Amino acid sequence: MRDPEAVAEASSDDDSRAGARPSLERTESGDSDSVDADSVDSDDGFIGTGLGPVAAPVRVAPIDAEHLRNAVASRLFGASADPVKIGRYTILTRLGAGAMGVVYAAYDTQLDRKIAVKLLRGVDEEGAHHARMTREAQALAKLSHPNVVPVFELDTF
Repeated sequence: MRDPEAVAEASSDDDSRAGARPSLERTESGDSDSVDADSVDSDDGFIGTGLGPVAAPVRVAPIDAEHLRNAVASRLFGASADPVKIGRYTILTRLGAGAMGVVYAAYDTQLDRKIAVKLLRGVDEEGAHHARMTREAQALAKLSHPNVVPVFELDTF
């Protein structure tokens, strides 16, 4: 096994490169670039840098263990054990996201076809924005053109 101090001394010659990252050996030797467990404040859910107060803290969302297990299995093995369902639609993959919402590739189990589902952000069921989105969906549902995506359903979940 190699001596960590010897490796740290040998790697100090390479530190002159711009953007050099500390090696594992340098981190174990107590280098100031290392991040220790004290830099994460788990009591309030914020992540710090260990270098003092953070100007714009990031809130860490609590994660359900079952959801985390399914997410890891999905990344490792491709398909999720429990696919996400919205109404009669089974969500397959995320296609994209924008300012208005997120678009997913989905499967319509009732009509046996692949579709796209767009979930809008921040639309309350009784506001002016919801009424506008309803009118827009009704207008799009009446159109039939190769460059216009047909609308089959409008719902709130």
